[in-house]
Amino acid sequence: MIQKVKKYLILFGYVILIGWSVASIRHIVLKKTPIMSFKLDGQMQYTSQNKIDSRLEPFLKKNLYLTSLSKIRTAVEDLPYVKNVIVKRLPPHTIYLKIIEHEPIALYVAEEDKTYPISEEGEIIPDNALLDLPLILTKESIPQTPKLILYLKSYPFVQEKISGAEWVGNRRWNIHFDTCEVHLSENLGESLNRLNLLIKDKNKICSGVLDLRDSKRVFLTQ
Repeated sequence: MIQKVKKYLILFGYVILIGWSVASIRHIVLKKTPIMSFKLDGQMQYTSQNKIDSRLEPFLKKNLYLTSLSKIRTAVEDLPYVKNVIVKRLPPHTIYLKIIEHEPIALYVAEEDKTYPISEEGEIIPDNALLDLPLILTKESIPQTPKLILYLKSYPFVQEKISGAEWVGNRRWNIHFDTCEVHLSENLGESLNRLNLLIKDKNKICSGVLDLRDSKRVFLTQ
């Protein structure tokens, strides 16, 4: 009986010793692994280094292993142009971040003449910016904008001359040039192709209102 008790005491002692050793090693390791730097990756055209640094600064010198990566990701993703962030630990002292930005494709003209970029997903980017992009004139046009821009990429001669556009009657587009307004049909691709041919044929943008809603005829009002 006494021998069994001794064995249990010895075993219990080993367990305590191992547990203490693990805890001590863990404490030493964690104490010596503060975050000292951030390694940034990705093409950042619209987000400045200073803005990123300001979001990451609160995490400096915090423990590399105990700091939540999701909190770091959220802090950076809250910046207007940041679409997604991949965050990884790079021992012993570095956090790696790959930053993916939204691509502005147009500008929404809001009240008080403020302009907000529209992303490739058809969402407003909350940044009052002035970029050299087509102007979207109504809020209802925003969800349809990615499709319009996608079609316009096939007609660069038309795209580079557009100043604005609006989604009309929940079915078609009016697009604006400096000297002309064009009423496109519900068949966006077909009417853009006709417009492209007309512009190239005359080598200039029309003057007045050009109506392309009838697939067989063209109406021009000056």
